[in-house]
Amino acid sequence: MKIPDSLRVGGVYYRILCNKDSDFELGHDLDGDFNEDKARIRLRSTVLPARLSEIFIHEIIHAVDCVYGAGQELTENQTIGLTHGLYQVLSDMGIGFTL
Repeated sequence: MKIPDSLRVGGVYYRILCNKDSDFELGHDLDGDFNEDKARIRLRSTVLPARLSEIFIHEIIHAVDCVYGAGQELTENQTIGLTHGLYQVLSDMGIGFTL
């Protein structure tokens, strides 16, 4: 499934950036990030397809948590756990994400 240019979570539309500019902005330490204030998700464009799917799922979880978490923010470890679980289930169903 192609990663869209934007994603709606609740009533919020998040731009999805995955290009050389966003790669530069992410620096060397991050493969993706979620920014609530800028309504933006950035993904590193140079990672392998399986890793891209995993990063996209991870940042979607952050967005869902932000919109629906009711002030009960998930820890990064909880987000990572949910990412691995959802990635495994979706992969087994033949669902992955590409540019």
